[in-house]
Amino acid sequence: MVRLVSSQELAQHNTQEDCWVIIHGKVYDLTKFLPEHPGGIKVITRWAGQDATPSFESIHPPDIVDHYLGPEVFIGEIDKSTLSVTKVESEEEKQRRAAHAKKPALDEMLNIFDFEGVAKQVLKPDAWAYYSSGADDEITLRENHNAFHRLWLRPRVMVNVTNIDMSTTFLGTKTSIPVYISATALGRLGHPEGEVVLTRASHSEGIIQMIPTLASCSFNEMINNRGRGQAQWFQLYVNKDRKVTEKLVRNAEEKGVKALFITVDAPQLGGSLFDR
Repeated sequence: MVRLVSSQELAQHNTQEDCWVIIHGKVYDLTKFLPEHPGGIKVITRWAGQDATPSFESIHPPDIVDHYLGPEVFIGEIDKSTLSVTKVESEEEKQRRAAHAKKPALDEMLNIFDFEGVAKQVLKPDAWAYYSSGADDEITLRENHNAFHRLWLRPRVMVNVTNIDMSTTFLGTKTSIPVYISATALGRLGHPEGEVVLTRASHSEGIIQMIPTLASCSFNEMINNRGRGQAQWFQLYVNKDRKVTEKLVRNAEEKGVKALFITVDAPQLGGSLFDR
């Protein structure tokens, strides 16, 4: 018989040394899992003794609990009769919702800076912090920005431009333009459907999508939403448990992923505004 946990009992387990959380109505003891969490300890402990479902859903695919947590961490189900259901919309949320309703049409966006300006108005604060900030003192973010200012496109003049073909190949795979969708985690921070919308968009535009290891959607969700003949790549964070990594790579290979990209410059997560 499944044990019922009251909200009062849950609230007592609210520290790093004793951390229980609710995910989809189920109570888990994540105390021993904290050091293993790829996103760091604080991301979980901020929800210690509380319902972490809203935060969980905006970051993780629904099946990740079954993949990474053993049955020993399951405590029971939350007793819903003990939960407070009062929820008041904050003034900040009202303003964000109003800005979302008034956002410009897609064909009115002229450049990347236009997208950035709208995103700052319509994204939740944690989502904006994640997408806009860099790690620690943000030196790399600043230098990347400066590096793009040193790139120039050489114009071709006095040539026939009646028919223009921007297609090329990346690693033997054809793409309609020399651009691909790079791997970025936590897609649901920007859209309820997460990375799946990028899967559909990359297919409709004939470009390649790189699937991130830490996506909000599951790997299979992105695979199942690809179109006929669509090419996908896979970005990999190597897990300290090599069996987990081997399983990920073999699954990607079996599902027809065309290329594997291993992240080698992130032995640990850097601090960012998102983590604060």
